[in-house]
Amino acid sequence: MPFVFPKDQPIAKNMIVLEGIDGAGKSQLTRALSTKTVRGTSIFTTQEPTDGLIGTLLRKYLDSSSHLFSPRTAAYLFAADRYEHLHGSDGILSKNDTSYVLIDRYIFSSFAYQGLNVGYKVLWDLNREFPFPETLIYLDLPIEVAWQRIRKNRMAKDHFETIALLEKIKERYEEILRLLEDSEVNILRIQADIPPERLAEVVIQAL
Repeated sequence: MPFVFPKDQPIAKNMIVLEGIDGAGKSQLTRALSTKTVRGTSIFTTQEPTDGLIGTLLRKYLDSSSHLFSPRTAAYLFAADRYEHLHGSDGILSKNDTSYVLIDRYIFSSFAYQGLNVGYKVLWDLNREFPFPETLIYLDLPIEVAWQRIRKNRMAKDHFETIALLEKIKERYEEILRLLEDSEVNILRIQADIPPERLAEVVIQAL
């Protein structure tokens, strides 16, 4: 039976998730949006993996020279990092009552990246208790442009950053967006091949 996301998955109010392939400009956009407001409300920005203990370990795993553990172990660690991100002592679910919370990568990154080696059912079993965001912003960028940005702007690449893998991940994202069509998530597809300052303006207008 093909995998589907449940239609009644809980939605976290005021949570905005930013997704896209490597090189799409998520990190730069997150920094730009941290100084903006939406309808007069501030935006609290954060990212996954986090800067916490588990997230730091995952960043080492993502380094192209490190193979610390298997992809399935990584999937468990991403879920553990996500739990702390949401429910820890300073968890983001405590902030979305007073501000918008924008996360650079969330559940959908796990499905796009870990989904290359771990089945969707396993990933959903690990992530099913996490709420969906109210809004998902997908930065759509041609593979060739993403690869040019990666080669120009990064001294080192993580082990997901090859043209062939970027193509597979982009296909996964398209599949995820289709799977979310019947959910309550508001999906904003933004063309990201524009200057960073203009991209921030477009996203704010869309929100």
